[in-house]
Amino acid sequence: MKDEPFFIVNDFTDNNKRELENIINTTKPEHYKKLKKAVFLRNFTNALFKSYRKNKTPEHIEKYNLLKKKEALLKKLQELEKK
Repeated sequence: MKDEPFFIVNDFTDNNKRELENIINTTKPEHYKKLKKAVFLRNFTNALFKSYRKNKTPEHIEKYNLLKKKEALLKKLQELEKK
């Protein structure tokens, strides 16, 4: 009887092959519209997050400063009441 040939399968090369096939599939012209939409949505959501952070920071700082001033005024008021 003949022995069947034994092949060693390397999992790392199989994963690389799948990744390369996915890259090749995304470069096909049929996928350009989908990719353009995906890139637009990604950029749009990133811009929304950036604008939210810019608007959020000054209000947060103003509230913090107002709270500090309020605490300081309350301490002064309590000292004056004690006297």
